[in-house]
Parts: sequence; structure tokens; C-alpha cells
Amino acid sequence: LVADRVDIEIPQVGDLLPSAPTPTVDDPKGVTPICTRAVDCAFHEIDLVDAVANDKPTVLLISTPGFCQTDICGPVVDLLIDEAGDRTDLNVIHAEVYVDPSDFAAGGFPELTPAVNAMALPFEPAIFVAAADNSIRARLDTTFDRSELRDALSLV
Repeated sequence: LVADRVDIEIPQVGDLLPSAPTPTVDDPKGVTPICTRAVDCAFHEIDLVDAVANDKPTVLLISTPGFCQTDICGPVVDLLIDEAGDRTDLNVIHAEVYVDPSDFAAGGFPELTPAVNAMALPFEPAIFVAAADNSIRARLDTTFDRSELRDALSLV
């Protein structure tokens, strides 16, 4: 299926990375938990709003590691930790999909986080790699491996 670019809401390579508030350790912004990984990842130190305003490239991962535990989508946070966890030249941000996933237990559907809404994502995981000027250089959707992630990160 081919669609006109104007009909696609999800940011594409070449577009500017949209800004949206993302929770941090210091300001969870009502998102609980800020990370559903068994052990919280370290990618909750900077808000996406602040990241797009500084002079570093930004990597944004939107995923729910606590709910996606298959070999296909479960390890994406771990891959990002391995490939970018030590890079101080990047803003690396992990944003969860749901504001409060415990709403599932009550039979409801949780509210989506602002990052999911800003990116118009109907799926997860997704990773956006943006240069210092916030232009998206790469986007990886749903399934990607270490080499694809490494290639995407090499663009910034």
C-alpha cells in the first residue's frame, strides 16, 4: 500500500522530531511507572521538550518493555542500552506508551502518553533518531535488530 506523504501522520525521515513532554526521574508528569522494564533503564534523565531545545542529537524510543516480552519487541530497550547507553553526545529517551497501565487491570484502556500522541503511533516499539537540528535521520518500527539500530545511530 502506498500513501501520499501528506496523508501519513507519523513523522518520517527528513521531518522534524515533534516535541512532547516525557517523564523523567525528577518529574514523572503523572506517568506511572515511568519505565515498565524489570529494572528501570537510565533513559529518563531528560525531557523530550528539553532535548529538542539543546544542541545534541536525540534518540527517542517509545516502548512498553513490561508488556512486550517476546523475542521480537521485548529486547529493544536492552539493545538501546547496549548501543547508546554510554554515549554522552546524545539525548537518549525512553518513553512508555501508557500513562498508567494499571487501568488494564480495572478493565479500561489506559490513556496514551503525550509522546505517543505527538508521534501519532498506532504501534510500538518505535525509535526515532534525530540530528542536532532535530531532523529525523532514521526511524525503526516494531522489529529491528542490533545491526539496524547501530546503523541508525551511526547517522548522528
